[in-house]
Amino acid sequence: MCAKSGAIMLMRDRSTTRYRLDLPVTFRWTNGEGHVCIGTGFTRDISIVAMFVVTPADLPPADAVIHCEVLLPTFRRGSVQLSACGRVLRMECGAEMCRRGFTILADMLMICNHLQNEAQGFERAVEDDERAAQKSVN
Repeated sequence: MCAKSGAIMLMRDRSTTRYRLDLPVTFRWTNGEGHVCIGTGFTRDISIVAMFVVTPADLPPADAVIHCEVLLPTFRRGSVQLSACGRVLRMECGAEMCRRGFTILADMLMICNHLQNEAQGFERAVEDDERAAQKSVN
């Protein structure tokens, strides 16, 4: 069952900032028969408590517990994985690909420690550059 008018009311009640980001997502859930289902897609928007995933894959059912991994670009080569676990809040089954997907409501979107290390490395690189620039002025 896909969301209709109820989804519009929910959109008006949002209190967190959503960011329009097109990031690759892998998601998985366990169906009613106990089989693990896996799909891929892209984020349409993301906040600290929820994200909408656009996908051509089968949609997880409403209220299903779902695990998502989102790949974030980094300052250097590679990517960082953001993991979220939550429940499917609503689905959209539009005929257009950009309208087909689901919203996951998560208690917390957890960024893996690698991102923290990446940010600290970036801060150190900026500090090193500032020191080098200061030395060249003196």
